[in-house]
Amino acid sequence: LISQVVFDSLQERFTNQLIEVGKLSADRMVIEEDARLETLRLLANTDGIAQAVTDENAERLRDIALPIAVNSQEEAVEFIDLEGISILSLRHRPNAPLENYVSTRGDTFSQWEFVQQVQQGNQDAAGDKYAAVVSATWGNYFYVAGPIFTSDGKRVGAVLIGKSLQTLVSQFREQTLAQTTFYHLDGHPLVSSLLTGKESIQDINSQELTDAL
Repeated sequence: LISQVVFDSLQERFTNQLIEVGKLSADRMVIEEDARLETLRLLANTDGIAQAVTDENAERLRDIALPIAVNSQEEAVEFIDLEGISILSLRHRPNAPLENYVSTRGDTFSQWEFVQQVQQGNQDAAGDKYAAVVSATWGNYFYVAGPIFTSDGKRVGAVLIGKSLQTLVSQFREQTLAQTTFYHLDGHPLVSSLLTGKESIQDINSQELTDAL
């Protein structure tokens, strides 16, 4: 009886701790989304951005956006045209100095539903900006997307601000002292702070989560 009482007490405490950590992680995601939105609004409303997007002037976009990306410590900044094609993508090199970004163009973003919402000019109760977790060729990222307008209100493109899920799980580990795993909607894990150097993401058993979904 004593063993059962002790076990039940420990189990209840452990469950309560998991619930609390889950709430903390959810709150952190809200904070991360707000941070990406702040950078998005700053870039979308910076003088010269709309004209550079209209002209598809990647060099001008880089001159304007790079200092803002560095100052905000953003990992990914994507400027796309009305067709969803990247005019300029700035992505921070992993483990590199803050100002070390790779500049590319030509990636397609129109296959993602949250980008389509922005492209179509749709609005919901929260406005005209949308967020999602995506798996891209350059990694798993959490993105926030919003439109870019000219001074006369013409929509000329969109900007996406992103942070890698690997960075997020590392930060959550430091901030909550708990292990965090991001899962796809079908139940398979994307990234996790549980991994060691000898493990891969496939080593995490997602069967129970898949069954729950």
